[in-house]
Amino acid sequence: MKYRIGDVSKMLHISDQMIRYYEKNGVIHPERSGDGQYRLYTEMDIFLLFEAMKYKEWDISIPEINDMISNDYYSTLIERLGMYEEKLSREARHRSAMAQRVARVRRKLKLSRYNIGHIAVDILPECELFYLGESDGESYDIYNMDSEMAAVVYSSEFIPFFDPYAEYDGEHGTWWYLIHSDLAGTLELPEHGRHRHLEEQPVLTTFIDMGEIGEFTSGKYTPLQKYAEENGYEITGPLSGIIVGRGNEGDHFRRLMQVAVPIKTL
Repeated sequence: MKYRIGDVSKMLHISDQMIRYYEKNGVIHPERSGDGQYRLYTEMDIFLLFEAMKYKEWDISIPEINDMISNDYYSTLIERLGMYEEKLSREARHRSAMAQRVARVRRKLKLSRYNIGHIAVDILPECELFYLGESDGESYDIYNMDSEMAAVVYSSEFIPFFDPYAEYDGEHGTWWYLIHSDLAGTLELPEHGRHRHLEEQPVLTTFIDMGEIGEFTSGKYTPLQKYAEENGYEITGPLSGIIVGRGNEGDHFRRLMQVAVPIKTL
């Protein structure tokens, strides 16, 4: 039986234009009606279109499909399916990592406003740090990242996973981009330039409101250090801060930061 293009379009739920595009790329070779006005499609054309539509969803482009069918079909299809399987695995790992990341950020955002000034012992997870620059007070020189690493950090694939992180010595801050090591491993994050690894460590931590732009000073976080000293905690490293968020809440502009000092535990 022979079918006209409208019949095939309805059968396969694709447009006439797409059917013609498959034809243009050699996937099918419909006959012409006796007067040459119509394309006529056989059941075999429909089978080939069905398979080609399936190959397209397996990440094989339409121009590549005819070449694959015509030349070493089985080996080529096995190879291409292997490539697509790996791509899907990478995407699945990325989506899983993104779900973890979003859950962590959401939890921190929910807790931060209720814990401003409330000090607790917590665990800072294992992290990777990538150097960004320096600051003195609210004067920043923080776009000194290695260009290759910057291309990674600022890419759509990786930027959702990073937080600005600073280590403070008085008014001076050394800035990094931070990513949790479990996510960096899952995402197979490349490394370039100045990089540090932080082991998991116990910390004293609280949340602070940095205030309006220009208001942030070391006085915002020294109460945490003072608390540690007054309560007999041995500080084992520099005070650090992770930006939680910046934005208006009601009529107040909040710049929230989680600050922490590493401590020696029993």
